[in-house]
Amino acid sequence: MSDNSELLQKLHDDPVLFAETVLDVTPQPWQANALRAVRDNERVAIKSGHGVGKTAFLSWTVLW
Repeated sequence: MSDNSELLQKLHDDPVLFAETVLDVTPQPWQANALRAVRDNERVAIKSGHGVGKTAFLSWTVLW
């Protein structure tokens, strides 16, 4: 595999790496856990208050 295809595979497999590398953001711990949960599960529910980063998390997930 070439370096580019290896990087693309890693980004495909790891939404946290994608967010950090491509989007240049640092997910909060709960966001990183939720990104991995989306990768690993068919359904994910997130319950939290206002202004904690749910919309940011969702946008990262859609882009990934």
